[in-house]
Amino acid sequence: MKNKKILIALTGLLFVSGCGMKPDPKSEKPAETVDVAEEPEETVVPKPTFDLDISGKYVHSSGAGGWGDEMEMDENGHFQGVFHDSNVDEVFVYGYSGDLTDLKQEGDLKYSATVKNMKREEVDTDSKFPGMSVVEYEESPMFHEGDRITIYLKGYPLSELSDVEKSWIQPIAPLVNATTLEGPFLYNEKEERGSVALIEHDGI
Repeated sequence: MKNKKILIALTGLLFVSGCGMKPDPKSEKPAETVDVAEEPEETVVPKPTFDLDISGKYVHSSGAGGWGDEMEMDENGHFQGVFHDSNVDEVFVYGYSGDLTDLKQEGDLKYSATVKNMKREEVDTDSKFPGMSVVEYEESPMFHEGDRITIYLKGYPLSELSDVEKSWIQPIAPLVNATTLEGPFLYNEKEERGSVALIEHDGI
């Protein structure tokens, strides 16, 4: 009987201890939140739509008269230039910029592209044409919105060019003893006009 009472007492003690181990909902602490710094998104730089480097200075001129069109192009096909036509003490001026887009290869060393985003640009006429009366011209004779431009690269055979195309090269880069182009040549077939890259020669 004595052993039975001891067993009952131990059982009761374990029960009370077990009940005391249960967590009190009121005493529980809320889980701590940790702020995680967001990593900055990687900046994606779009690739240029004109994947042909024909950057440089170009001249469109017949070599006769007082007119000319000088243009400079960057490696992405964006260009900016000035057309001018002088007459005694008066000069007609048109500053412009635009892009060559939709590049397509037409053959060996021959491509074509479309003129887009043409707009008028301001020209510092005081420094370019000092002492002359300036009249704003309405457009560039070489580049118009939507025109398709043929691009001939350095090394293109001159024998493959038409007489009209070669007539725009001759005044800027004389074709004496030449068999291929020394640099890029742009040709607007619709307008039958060409613009030649200026090539620097040693000693000149």
